[in-house]
Amino acid sequence: MVRLHGASRPTGVPAVEAELRRIGDLERAGGVAGLSRLASEACSAVEA
Repeated sequence: MVRLHGASRPTGVPAVEAELRRIGDLERAGGVAGLSRLASEACSAVEA
């Protein structure tokens, strides 16, 4: 996300997924399921 933000690119889940896939780190980050869970937990934390 930091890399995308620094490049003025979108930082939503689809963009982060594509970037992680591009650099070969998607599975290391927990795959699509892990990324979705992280996004969901971040949204829940903001709403609390």
